[in-house]
Amino acid sequence: MKSPTHEKLTAEIMAVTAKIQTEFPEVYKLMSETPLFLSYADADITTAELKEYLSEIQKQLTTFRLNKNLIKNV
Repeated sequence: MKSPTHEKLTAEIMAVTAKIQTEFPEVYKLMSETPLFLSYADADITTAELKEYLSEIQKQLTTFRLNKNLIKNV
């Protein structure tokens, strides 16, 4: 069973991913990643890994926002 922490992190990951998809659809469709869908079978994913992934996609979103003018020309 996933812990409440895993569920919270997964929800945050999905929220950030949705923001990228909504705000930057031109980049989202080029990304090699797709939203992270976890099931109860993914019990081997650690809280640290989820935190790291969340941090990375938050950095991506920040970078996209800072470079919005350049991205719109992709």
